[in-house]
Amino acid sequence: MTAQPQDAALTVIQEQLWHLDARVDAAALNLSYALLIEGPLNAVALRDALTDVIAAQSSLRTMYPERGGVPVVVVCDAAPFELTVVPVADLAEAADLMWRERESSFDLARAIPIRVMLLALDTYTHVLLVTLHHIAADGWSMQLLSVALSKAYRCRLSGTASDLGRDVADCLAVAAAQQDWLHSDAATAERDWWIEHLADTTPRWASTPVDHRPAMNLVRCVRTIPKPVVAELRSLARSGNVSMYALLLTAFGVVLGQRSPGQLRPVIGTLAANRPSLAASQALGAHYNGLLLDVDLTGDPSLAECLFRTASRTVSALDHQRLPFARVLAGLRHELGWKTGIPHATFLMDRYPMESLALAGCTVTGMYLEHDRRIPAATASDLTFFVRETRDHLTVTGFGVPDLLGAAELAEFTSAYLGTLTALCESAETPIAELESWIEEADPPGDHAPPRPPALHTIIDISPADALSPMGHPSGVMT
Repeated sequence: MTAQPQDAALTVIQEQLWHLDARVDAAALNLSYALLIEGPLNAVALRDALTDVIAAQSSLRTMYPERGGVPVVVVCDAAPFELTVVPVADLAEAADLMWRERESSFDLARAIPIRVMLLALDTYTHVLLVTLHHIAADGWSMQLLSVALSKAYRCRLSGTASDLGRDVADCLAVAAAQQDWLHSDAATAERDWWIEHLADTTPRWASTPVDHRPAMNLVRCVRTIPKPVVAELRSLARSGNVSMYALLLTAFGVVLGQRSPGQLRPVIGTLAANRPSLAASQALGAHYNGLLLDVDLTGDPSLAECLFRTASRTVSALDHQRLPFARVLAGLRHELGWKTGIPHATFLMDRYPMESLALAGCTVTGMYLEHDRRIPAATASDLTFFVRETRDHLTVTGFGVPDLLGAAELAEFTSAYLGTLTALCESAETPIAELESWIEEADPPGDHAPPRPPALHTIIDISPADALSPMGHPSGVMT
């Protein structure tokens, strides 16, 4: 595969990820997904479809060697992709290979940032393992990748041209547009908006300065939101003309406020797709950006009032998601005297990656990796909640920093969160000061059993988050 260096910029978050790559566990920056494929899969057509997708998406064939301490963009020419096919005896063996893939680093200077492995259980049963370095993709990218691969596979089976390049935006062009915007008056205006927007909030900071926090593993708690509650939440969102994200964020902010006396406008970190143009919406790559949201609990409001306040402020924040998180923090420190700007809590939500992958004639089912090994820290916050949506299921995965938020405390917080969601559905006019009756008893932390080997399970009722995107930080440090 030949390659040519290009005088091209990275996106702001890609540059941060490049610096992080040398400092964190590979599992923290790898996006690894497993899909069970049942049916007459054509492995040759899949291999050729992957070749087509990588040829169309330059971010999937870009290397990043170092020159003078900064990354250089080297785009490789399109070439046939080598799909690794490995026979396996069962899902236990597949799970072991999945974990190895998750832990295997990419050499960004010498290799393209995507690996794909096809595990063959028998003629009609396969597990597809897709692993990308975060520098090449984010959550939004996985949907684009699923659609492109589905189209390319369909075309390869029928012998027609896929023409994927027609609808693809180049990641390098999007990065260049971002750099131009950062030098415009609009960027200055967005910085000023954030300072005004957050002037009256009551932030609580992550307990340890991120530059001095050692690499660590996170305590994890996984719970499924009951299906009747999910259905009622969707109904409430439709009737109130608010998003599911706003509903779920509101409950998180309410529980934070109840557990932090004096926090009437808690500040919560999140991630936004940061696709400000039609072209950017079609580009793979790491374009996401950190945002600071707040939930207004002043005046002992009802849950319904909290919801509408949160929905309004969240929409406004999403309209101002272009300015890099580091620049927002710099402005807040200078103008408001904020400290690190890394909030105590982070709230994230996504759909199961690659859920929309369609391979003609086959059934494709998402899988998750169950394991007892803790997830490497990839968030600067003390507490992170990750809600994952898979079809009509919602799964909550809570992450806590050991010694700051133990297993029992995390389980209690998660139970309070689920109780608050139930109260939103059944009694939205309840004042937040009267929520105690809705809170479940926390599940007791489990005994410390010996580590078990990882296991792959199809997603039926649960889809826990097994990876976190790192939020940006001015120094690029995220462990």
